[in-house]
Amino acid sequence: MMMAKLREDNKLAQQKITHLEDRIKHLEEANLDLKKDKDFLVTQMKASQVEKASHEEKDLKPEIPGFSKTTRHLIVSSSSSPDPSSSSGSQSSDEEDRVKSRKKSKTEYKKAHKHLPQDSHSRSRMTTVEGVIRRYKQALKLFKRLGSMKRAFERLHVDRNTIARTAIVGELAMVFPEVLKRVQEAQAESEKIADFTERCREAVTQEMSEVLTAKKKNGGLLPIVHKHT
Repeated sequence: MMMAKLREDNKLAQQKITHLEDRIKHLEEANLDLKKDKDFLVTQMKASQVEKASHEEKDLKPEIPGFSKTTRHLIVSSSSSPDPSSSSGSQSSDEEDRVKSRKKSKTEYKKAHKHLPQDSHSRSRMTTVEGVIRRYKQALKLFKRLGSMKRAFERLHVDRNTIARTAIVGELAMVFPEVLKRVQEAQAESEKIADFTERCREAVTQEMSEVLTAKKKNGGLLPIVHKHT
């Protein structure tokens, strides 16, 4: 009798150890992803600064070789002074050019983003539960149609880790909406998505985990394996 109890206690202890190891692994992966996101944003900021500096450089007046700075300044000032007889015409022409340029930029932007699904940006980070659920459903729909998670994620312009980090939220929304609702009821206004996702994982029982695993095997959910499933 005592040996059976010891074996049971040992089994429970092993399960707790396994659970803690999985949780540590998940947190390490999340930390790595956050570092990658940080590097990505830093790169984007640097690129934006370089582009801005390039535009400012183009706006500078070109230097005239062979003259002193003072002479160059006088020549540029003289050549850039508007002719009184044509100043109104030049201003009108410049204004028309600016309007055309703005319209062209808007048209090109719309064409470039026409075929991108909503909320789909490379390594995008959702800030709302609704956004996470919507993106998960989009990925699942594409997966069913294309038969490949890689192709589905490429179509959404996200990588696997971006979806996997918050997959449990989408899974609960589709299979156990009442559980998700209970987790949301305890959600603080300033709670981050990462913390909300962790509470969703903690709400999953062994029985729920088995149901989710079965759904993944028959194609009802994305076949993403994490510590509960």
